[in-house]
Amino acid sequence: MPKRDAKYMSEQRSQIAAAAFDCILENGVHNTSLRDVCLAAGVSMGALYIHFDNKDDLIDAAIIHLNEQNEMLPPVSTWTEYEEHLILQMSKLDLPYEKKLLSLTFQLYSERVKDPKKTPLMYDTYSEIVDWLEMSLDLMHKNKEITLPLGLGVTTKALMSLTYGTFISSSVIPFLDQEQHLQDILISARQIVGKEE
Repeated sequence: MPKRDAKYMSEQRSQIAAAAFDCILENGVHNTSLRDVCLAAGVSMGALYIHFDNKDDLIDAAIIHLNEQNEMLPPVSTWTEYEEHLILQMSKLDLPYEKKLLSLTFQLYSERVKDPKKTPLMYDTYSEIVDWLEMSLDLMHKNKEITLPLGLGVTTKALMSLTYGTFISSSVIPFLDQEQHLQDILISARQIVGKEE
């Protein structure tokens, strides 16, 4: 049996985490077994247990894998760029893969809420998005694109709440007029940031 060095072990762990992510994306958290993950990763149960103590650890690895897939864009410096970004993100909600991904995100995060010791993991991506938004708003303010009547911190939180609420409502309310919903969100966002027409 060949010696397994740190690089091999790290790659195997990543391979198992990616397989867990794919299985959970396809089947959901509760319908994915450790055996499913082993089959998808091409490893034995023993190899899986070398890296992960239980299914909860595997769920954590899937969350980390999900977070790593979300490539953060550089901050935007104009309101037009921000609106284009928001419109692009909203349009993705109609794609089957993105719907599955959003559903999986809700499932994974709801699993973490059950264990208060694990909740910091679910805030990693959220914190990155908040930082990106705050940097973008600051740039837009410096460029005199927006006035920030509520201040930078409150505006960032308000816009995050509006955006997250938008994604949730757009994904779970099937009869929602998406185009009208998007227009309402953009009008609300302009009000929040102090965008002059």
